[in-house]
Amino acid sequence: MKTKNITKMNCLLSIALIFCLSLAGGCKKSEVHKGEEGDTPLIGTKWQLIGFADAKTGRIKKAENLFENTYTILFNEDGTFSGHTYSNSILGEAQIDIAKQKLHILEIGGTKINEFYDGRRFLECMRVIERFELGPQGLSLYYDSNNYLLFKPLIE
Repeated sequence: MKTKNITKMNCLLSIALIFCLSLAGGCKKSEVHKGEEGDTPLIGTKWQLIGFADAKTGRIKKAENLFENTYTILFNEDGTFSGHTYSNSILGEAQIDIAKQKLHILEIGGTKINEFYDGRRFLECMRVIERFELGPQGLSLYYDSNNYLLFKPLIE
């Protein structure tokens, strides 16, 4: 009797496992924008600021006091984003056009602790983002025609 119950239980578990695996395989991946060194998803990747870059000179001013969870941004499929400055948590809404590489921050808010180091500059630049590029250096968020915030994917 116990052998029949164990066999039935194993059969049911096997069916449940196959069902779960088939569902997982059918999930839609978020849209991917291809960079020169492979596929890097803009949406769903947590990005950390490397620094403030100048496209004309190629110079990058590294972000001050860069720690594990400072100067980050994560774009979600529903158009929202979240992240951190140096001192604050941020969240908001963005309009993203992957095909045209356009990105505009529609709304940004968060905690209101006084910013230190590059926190204020990071927020000011985020408010006026015009477009993005993904490439071998990482994610570039342009806040004017020649200047951009350069991000790297943050592996957690």
